[in-house]
Amino acid sequence: MNAKYFEVKRKHHHVWADYLKRWSPDGLNIFYSTPTRKIKSDSVRGLAMEIDFYKVTYLSDYDVKVILQWSGNSAEDLQKAHQSYLDDFLRFQRANDIYKQSGKSDQTVEKSIKALESKLMEDLHSAHEREVSPILKELAEGRISCLYENDSIIKFTTFLGHQFTRTKNFKDRVLQVPHGAPIESIKFFRSMSNSWWFMSYMFGMNLGRELYLFRSNYTHSLLFNSTQIPFITSDQPVINVHPQVWEGSSQPAFLDLYYPISPQYAYVISESKNFPGGVSQITQNKVIELNQKMAARSRSIIFGSNYESVKAWIPFVGRDRTSG
Repeated sequence: MNAKYFEVKRKHHHVWADYLKRWSPDGLNIFYSTPTRKIKSDSVRGLAMEIDFYKVTYLSDYDVKVILQWSGNSAEDLQKAHQSYLDDFLRFQRANDIYKQSGKSDQTVEKSIKALESKLMEDLHSAHEREVSPILKELAEGRISCLYENDSIIKFTTFLGHQFTRTKNFKDRVLQVPHGAPIESIKFFRSMSNSWWFMSYMFGMNLGRELYLFRSNYTHSLLFNSTQIPFITSDQPVINVHPQVWEGSSQPAFLDLYYPISPQYAYVISESKNFPGGVSQITQNKVIELNQKMAARSRSIIFGSNYESVKAWIPFVGRDRTSG
């Protein structure tokens, strides 16, 4: 085994660093807002990242029960897919248990366990990113035809599903324990928190499948921004921009999934038909509206292609973290 196999990956990006480069004037550094609402410029490699965010933790019988309870709400084929992924991680866990129970000590085995715990889930997300990389490149150059191929739309919707659910922002919202919750509910949420590295991936699978299988129910639009106001993105780069969300509805009737691709292009999968479909040029007022919503649904960070494009939207940052 080479040294790379034993590499421990602790810096887990919940927003793809290479994606953020499209807002970078030099291909490395990017302007962004800090949690204290200052504006800085730093390398994309250190942003939208948390140490050990996807680290594989030990799953108790109760944790597995909670995972399968959530999975049980999904279509039968998804339940089988969830179980297949879960079984892979449980096999790794059992192998780890057998090693510990043996009472033996082996430096190679221990290094392998530590490395795999750190990167099994991170590598899964990286695989989806690699698959979608050429597609995003095409979209960033205004070519929507790349999604006419069945294989490409599957990869794209799968990626979007995971990018929606893998963020720190989404985790915080889902795991927010209601005030005065009973002990059993608190236990349930704690279990979800422990297994979030898997739960978030499972939820992303569900959303990606929905977007693909029922794609005829949605309008797909590549928005071209030719105005003087560039698109921004955030630490929650995939959001629902349907007006009902903006008005405070916790259960909007429609899903209008918006994902900025670059300062000039953005993609929308719209259930409400509020977007025209195909490549369409949008107005300055629409750019302002979308940037406001992107900032409002961020956790604490927005990203822009220059200082001014971040400064303009700081007043909106984090205004609405209750909905997608």
